[in-house]
Amino acid sequence: ADRALAARPLPPAMGPGRREREPTDVDGAAAGAGSSSRKRRREAGIEAGCEPDVALEFENDGELLVHSQVLSLASPVFAAMLASDMQEGQRQRIEVKQYDKIDFEQFYEFLLPATSRCMKVSESNFEMLCALSDYYQVDDLKCECAELLRTRDASIPCLLLAHRYGFEDIYAKFTKNLAHEIHKHDIGQLEGHSKVLMDLMTQVQKMHIFMDRLFAVRGGGGFSFQKAWNSQWSVLRHVRDRLPYQQSSSSEDSSGSEDPE
Repeated sequence: ADRALAARPLPPAMGPGRREREPTDVDGAAAGAGSSSRKRRREAGIEAGCEPDVALEFENDGELLVHSQVLSLASPVFAAMLASDMQEGQRQRIEVKQYDKIDFEQFYEFLLPATSRCMKVSESNFEMLCALSDYYQVDDLKCECAELLRTRDASIPCLLLAHRYGFEDIYAKFTKNLAHEIHKHDIGQLEGHSKVLMDLMTQVQKMHIFMDRLFAVRGGGGFSFQKAWNSQWSVLRHVRDRLPYQQSSSSEDSSGSEDPE
């Protein structure tokens, strides 16, 4: 029996001079079938081990069947909604008025065990996922969004996003970077965002004070540079005074501090 086994030819994959098998149409069909299978399993609720038991109702978009266990484990907001003493938990129906069905379907893919490992936060879905993960308090997904925002160059829109979603370290980084090159950006975009504008101007003022002290130590040889900074401060002050920001406290601030000379 041993001689017979030894005499048998080895399979091509195990023999000498083996070559990688080239992909065939059958492999492509199998990959497509796998994707279709994942979709069918998601729709049937196999990932959660049960049929979908909650219906999400969208305005003018119909409804989406989902798993209460998946929603409750991922989001404390949904967990509270689906509690037994809540109306949504008793009816097993939740109205979603803030977002459309297409966006929520993609968001839900990030929550499902069978599909979440294949999903990636990208430039195309970043802002949508930021909004949904923040609203429903899905912290892990929100952190993924923060990491993508961190890789972007500092800009006024990115600064506003960091402020809106509470990414404090990224907000501080963007504020400092923008203060260094404020002349390259349109601060008119900050109209209506007076808190962000004040934080940015505070950073600019800190830089001005630092440079003032630096030139004082070096003998005051930077008059033209200081003049440029004074001009920049005047522009920022001009914009600030025209924003509806803390009418009562602005006078107190102005009484306690003076513009750079």
